[in-house]
Amino acid sequence: MLVPDSGFVCYQPNVLIADGKPVSTPVLEGNMFKPNADFVMSHITAKSRLMIVNSPNNPTGAVFSYDDLASLSKLAIERDLIVISDEVYERITYDEAKHYCLASFPRMRERALVVGSFSRTYAMTGFRIRHVLDPEELITPMKLTN
Repeated sequence: MLVPDSGFVCYQPNVLIADGKPVSTPVLEGNMFKPNADFVMSHITAKSRLMIVNSPNNPTGAVFSYDDLASLSKLAIERDLIVISDEVYERITYDEAKHYCLASFPRMRERALVVGSFSRTYAMTGFRIRHVLDPEELITPMKLTN
């Protein structure tokens, strides 16, 4: 799984818990902590299956532009990657920054798991309430059973 670095501290441990191999894809200050599709591409191998995208980013605060996300979407489609789009901070942007949902890009709806949170948006951090939007074939294995 391609994991952004800097990124949320739990990404890499969660990949390891799921018996995956996290592949760090650094986001650099010189690029305003935003991903560069060519740079991300250089980290993809024949075994790559998943990519995490986090915008607005935790901890850098970087908000990816439409073009940034379009490039990552194109890459995901070309390399047949499932994308976990962490959009927990979607409603917390400043200045002229605008959030774009990754699943709204062409052909991404069937390959994107969009993760959001009521906890951050509505100042309910102690509740840890999240939601995931994605195609049924991707979410079915995630359903909890009694």
